[in-house]
Amino acid sequence: MTFKCIHAEGDPAADLVVDIENEILLWGLAYRIHSITDQYISAHRVTRSEVGGDIFVFDRISGNYLFAAVGIYFHGVEDIKQGKPGYFTTNTFSGKCTRPLL
Repeated sequence: MTFKCIHAEGDPAADLVVDIENEILLWGLAYRIHSITDQYISAHRVTRSEVGGDIFVFDRISGNYLFAAVGIYFHGVEDIKQGKPGYFTTNTFSGKCTRPLL
């Protein structure tokens, strides 16, 4: 099932694809579904880094979503090329996804 999503600020976000049968949620990247209730679908993605990961929680009734990522991030490619250390932080996003009408 595919949903059209917007960020809380109203900007377009990636489409959300929910594949319950294969326990996969796609939102720009693939997330493994680890919990499904009558109201919520929770999915996670382990990052390539040894530190942190991502979680995506989708409210099946309201269409609201929350996304959080924890990890070591860099200001840009130049930081990586110059061997500068990354910084440990978290990012969060929220918004809403709806099913398009036919």
